[in-house]
Amino acid sequence: MIDSVMRSLGSRNQRLSIVVVRRLLVIGLTVTGLIFFQASGLAQATLDKAATPSSAEVITARRVVDGIYKSAVGDAKTAAQRSALARAVLNDSALAKTDAERYAMLSLAISLAEQGDDGMLVLKVADQVASSFSVDAAQLLAEVLSRSSADPTVDDWAVWSKAVSAAFTASLAASRFDDAEKLLTALSNRARKFRDAKAQGSTAAMKKRLVISRKQAIVLAELQDAAAAPSATAKEAGRLGKHLCFVRNDWDAGLKYLARGDDPELAAAAGRELERDVFTNPAHAIAVAAAWAAVDSKIPAAEQAAVLNHAIDVYLVALPALDGLTKVQAQRALDDLRKRAGEKGTSKSSWVTLFRSDTSEIWNTDTADSPNRFATSLDAVPEGIRYLRIRRVNGDAVIVAVNNQQLGGLVRGQRFGWQGGKPELYQGFLLGIFDTSKNLVNQPGVFVFGHGTEYFSGYGFGHRSQAGGPAVAVWDSKPIPGEVLEISVTSGQLNSAEQEQLLR
Repeated sequence: MIDSVMRSLGSRNQRLSIVVVRRLLVIGLTVTGLIFFQASGLAQATLDKAATPSSAEVITARRVVDGIYKSAVGDAKTAAQRSALARAVLNDSALAKTDAERYAMLSLAISLAEQGDDGMLVLKVADQVASSFSVDAAQLLAEVLSRSSADPTVDDWAVWSKAVSAAFTASLAASRFDDAEKLLTALSNRARKFRDAKAQGSTAAMKKRLVISRKQAIVLAELQDAAAAPSATAKEAGRLGKHLCFVRNDWDAGLKYLARGDDPELAAAAGRELERDVFTNPAHAIAVAAAWAAVDSKIPAAEQAAVLNHAIDVYLVALPALDGLTKVQAQRALDDLRKRAGEKGTSKSSWVTLFRSDTSEIWNTDTADSPNRFATSLDAVPEGIRYLRIRRVNGDAVIVAVNNQQLGGLVRGQRFGWQGGKPELYQGFLLGIFDTSKNLVNQPGVFVFGHGTEYFSGYGFGHRSQAGGPAVAVWDSKPIPGEVLEISVTSGQLNSAEQEQLLR
């Protein structure tokens, strides 16, 4: 049962007191929004989620709830009647006086939706559970779909498949491969049933991603175990460092192992970078970038691409804080590195357009209605993405560093962040780059990120604070309603003009 899964994700001790005033008539429920599961969870709520009630509370609450609905459940003989009753229970859950009673009612609603073979309603109730309680939305959906044979309707198939695809991406990013496989199996089975050739192609690509991610996780675990063993040598540390930095592009995690490794050139450069924070010490950053650039000619060719790209990244960090001759020299060094990277075939400058529209609702869909209403699924994005760009029709653009795993989720940096999960809030889908220095809490404006007391504006599509309606385009915190925005990604390094557009 869903109860055991949901309870395992949290607990909360409280006295149970259920007072439910309801009608036993089977009523319908209007679906007020679409369900999209994100790497960062479901739609960002404006209220804090409740902790999951304890097992004892759930058992007691479920007994009372089952008693209240016993007659209605007995009368619901057909799948349509079970589905209608599930909607009624979901609607009634808003009357719950405690977390335990609402939890129990939502659990019953999921069971009834499954019995009613209503796949879309199963997602709707799961969405409500994840929005109300501290549970992982993707993990919950994986558990539900692993045992449910309920299918969406033809009309709901596109929304259903997008929700499951997003949950798959979230599970993969969290290295929950069993959950990802459950979600992929559910999606693949329905894609075949609906004879959706495009969806079947997407699930084939997703399967490859899952296989590769699992293999990489096994390799990483083996390297981590070897480096952590009491008998570990500099060789084991170096192998782990190279895997983290060169293969997974996780330099933050890998530098300390390179510094302890058996390659003296890499160890020296890594050790120098670890001495100080390159983000707050531009002079140190230049020295570090130069150190990595010097290493390039002393290491195997297979490792040179990663080292050159990292040196370029460090120069890009330092340049905005420099001036005068120092900046001129750093720029020349950066241009030289870019040339070397191009000669070695390690630099790609082309941008791949993922989205162009005046509305955020088609982000991460396969849409080709017109040149200014175009989008592609994130499942089709090639590996190795390094940067994302949002561009206006007048050519103005901003860029942030984003990788493949982050494209469909939430990334929050020191100042700027990326909202790619497209959560629905007040009938508007949030999408874009947000600026944490521009908080609109209790102020008019358009925010791209909204949760609790944080409502950050920025670039992309946001919701008008203190107002309802769909999302509107926004640029540098200023509304530009109706304007078409383009979102592209690249796996290469930025040129000098693009470097000026990079937000740090």
